[in-house]
Amino acid sequence: MSIQRTPPKFASNPNLSASAEVDDIFVNSRKRKQPEDDDITYRMKILEDKLDKFDQNISETITKSLQLILASHLSKITVSLAALNDTVHGLGSGNASFKESLKDINSR
Repeated sequence: MSIQRTPPKFASNPNLSASAEVDDIFVNSRKRKQPEDDDITYRMKILEDKLDKFDQNISETITKSLQLILASHLSKITVSLAALNDTVHGLGSGNASFKESLKDINSR
């Protein structure tokens, strides 16, 4: 014995645009189950939490990358400034010896 889901008198009509008879006037269109407000609020909160985590992860990744890049460039600048400083000190000592030789020439 098989059990019918809907009685034959009120069988649903798959063609919703067809004209309805008096017996099955309310069977042609069925209301779908609507989600509850609590369920929507809960799902929205979960989505917001996930998006906040993504935002935080992206911010941390960008910050770390920028810090590494800036540290690399800062070390290059430091090395260049040290080399420039050594060159300036070398020029200063060369300038002092040049002045001494000019004094010797002028004193003769």
